[in-house]
Amino acid sequence: ADGLALFLRDLDTGHVWTAGWRPGDEAYEARFGVGTVEIIRQDAGVETRLCLAVAPAGALVGRLQLRSLDGRARRIEVTTLAEVVLHDRAADASHPAFSKLFVQTERLDGRPVLLAKRRPRTPEDPSVWLGYWLDDAAAAVSWETDRLRCVGRGRRRTDPAMMDASGDLGGTVGAVLDPVVALRTVVAVSAEGVATRAFGLAGGNSREDVSAHADALGDLGAIDLAFRAASDAEQARRDRLGLDDAAADAAQSLVGPLLMGDPSLWAPAALRAAATDGDALPIDGAGPLVVVRVRTEAGVGAVRHLAAWQRYWADLGLPVRLLAVADDPDALAEEGGPVVGADREAQAARLADVWADDALPVASAKPVMLAEGTRPAVPTGDLALDDADLREFNGTGGFSADGTEYVMHLRPGTDGRLSLP
Repeated sequence: ADGLALFLRDLDTGHVWTAGWRPGDEAYEARFGVGTVEIIRQDAGVETRLCLAVAPAGALVGRLQLRSLDGRARRIEVTTLAEVVLHDRAADASHPAFSKLFVQTERLDGRPVLLAKRRPRTPEDPSVWLGYWLDDAAAAVSWETDRLRCVGRGRRRTDPAMMDASGDLGGTVGAVLDPVVALRTVVAVSAEGVATRAFGLAGGNSREDVSAHADALGDLGAIDLAFRAASDAEQARRDRLGLDDAAADAAQSLVGPLLMGDPSLWAPAALRAAATDGDALPIDGAGPLVVVRVRTEAGVGAVRHLAAWQRYWADLGLPVRLLAVADDPDALAEEGGPVVGADREAQAARLADVWADDALPVASAKPVMLAEGTRPAVPTGDLALDDADLREFNGTGGFSADGTEYVMHLRPGTDGRLSLP
């Protein structure tokens, strides 16, 4: 999935807010635990606590708790929304609209569970499914999987059309043109108690795979156990890799910038603009790129710490490439990682997803809002393209060797992002 949003509406006052962060929010706090993250905020007399974790089986689980702060009972309409991708990251980034044409949705009868599958284009395409659900105790759940009906034409995911009015969602499923998964329910919050709802999201290779996740994590008790298991698994990972909590927390804080981008962690614009084409940098594989500009012993220390974080990220399933830029590359020979001289600094800066100047990179303390539609950079490893494989190549695209497909080769521009024709 690409992006998850959770909206709330007080049905008595009509006030609408989100469980996440929006520019200008003040009564907002994010707390990172071992294997969990909790977002706490206050809006119009209601405290919202959204806790998220990845269960050991691989499903994302979320728990929403609502509490009245002014002693007044409330009816809160809760609407969750997730964008559907079900495709290779590079393919979706290059043409998201085309990618989504092959997704079909359905709802499990009698349950607050939506499924989405990617229809194969060829017999060799793998089977890919997504499941999205609310806990089984959620009452009067409505649903929608058509993005036009949820977000609206010309609207943004941060201000969707479905929040213009209360009431049931439209219930569309099937071969929708632009798929999302959205579920809506109403939660009764007593004057002094706490109301809890939960949701989950999982991927798999079959309908049975994702349905099994929804079955196993379909009640609040199972969700609570999943949070404890996620915390235990994360602590075991840290112990195995020899990372203390401070180092692991710092590494975790960079996962968002590595995946989605953070302009505050990019190299200076003037340095990126000075880049010229040259020999390929000594960075193999795919994944986000962290570049350390080593000037002093502090920079050497940053390289050592990042090498340990790199192993931690890999254990989380996030391959990250690490490159050092030094005035004297030989001085870093004992560190064992790839290193280039200062003459390649601008070239490395142009491709860096995270740039660290003689120190460890530090993620922004405040949430980062990227422009609507901003997508992660496509890894260099995905762009190992050979024009000789294409017939009638015109500089951008050509026919495949068997003539059954037209293939376009897209490469990074000066900012490291894909240049579209």
